[in-house]
Amino acid sequence: MTLFGAAATAPAQVGKTITEPGQTLKNSEGTWSLAKDGETKSGYAVRLNGKDVGYAVSLTVAKSGYPVATHKDGTRWEWTGWTFKEVKQ
Repeated sequence: MTLFGAAATAPAQVGKTITEPGQTLKNSEGTWSLAKDGETKSGYAVRLNGKDVGYAVSLTVAKSGYPVATHKDGTRWEWTGWTFKEVKQ
C-alpha cells in the first residue's frame, strides 16, 4: 500500500522484544535488528536499516514507538530518533 507515493510502514507492536541475532523489529524509521558479528561486552550490534547504531542483548518497543536497548549489565537505553539515551530508573 502506498500513501502519497511512499510505502506505508506498519508501526512496531509496543512491547515486542527481540533477543537473538537475525530477529527484526519495524517502526517508522525502518528495520531494527541484532547482529552477532558486531558483538561487544554490551551485547550484539544493534542495526537500523543495516547500519550499526548501538549494542544490546535485547530491543523492546516502548510506548513511544522507539526501541529500548538493554545492555548485558542491565542498563536500558531508549532511542531518541538519532541516538540512544540512558533510561534513568
